[in-house]
Amino acid sequence: MVRLERIQELFHGLILARILGLDVPPCLPEIAKANGTKENPNWFPVDGMYGGFSYWIESGDELSYSTRLNNELPRLHSKSWSRIETGSFQYHVITSDEILLVAEEYWDTSLFDPLDACTRRRDDWLGQNYNMLPEVIEVETLPNYCLLLTFDNYEEKHFDMTPYLHYPIFQRLQSPGFFNLAKVEHGTVVWPSGIYIAPEMLYLDSKWA
Repeated sequence: MVRLERIQELFHGLILARILGLDVPPCLPEIAKANGTKENPNWFPVDGMYGGFSYWIESGDELSYSTRLNNELPRLHSKSWSRIETGSFQYHVITSDEILLVAEEYWDTSLFDPLDACTRRRDDWLGQNYNMLPEVIEVETLPNYCLLLTFDNYEEKHFDMTPYLHYPIFQRLQSPGFFNLAKVEHGTVVWPSGIYIAPEMLYLDSKWA
């Protein structure tokens, strides 16, 4: 438990450093309550960042990202996206002793080639200097908490919100009337009360319509 408390302290410090200049969220993640996995991580959006932090606690013997991390369990993995001015992506691994920056990207919207970006595999993004993924230009709500998304490269994809509705930030979307208030702002999908999804997640985790 002491290690988890220290990891949470370092994670909170990372969040505050990453959102420097923005309003501090009223509540920061409690990692002791986190039940996310690498395949279905926890999500912590940050208002004004047009992105946020996905994170999970490593519980198995996954391949280490550094020999310094060998046998240092538990570890917290954090991937964060920011869309303020030029975009940025960071991937950190946190132990009770350190925060290790595993990968980092920056991109300029003026350099974006959607036809090139849409051909890239999700795994290729980590640690590469690729251009920004397509942004959402239209959204239509569908039954069963699905979104029909049109991106600025004119691709149409379906995004299933169901796996995310149990997170406190998204619980209001369980009301169909509120869910249907979805609209597009800043290249992503937003709802009233400051609820939104990172646009990278919308593109990478959606399926072809």
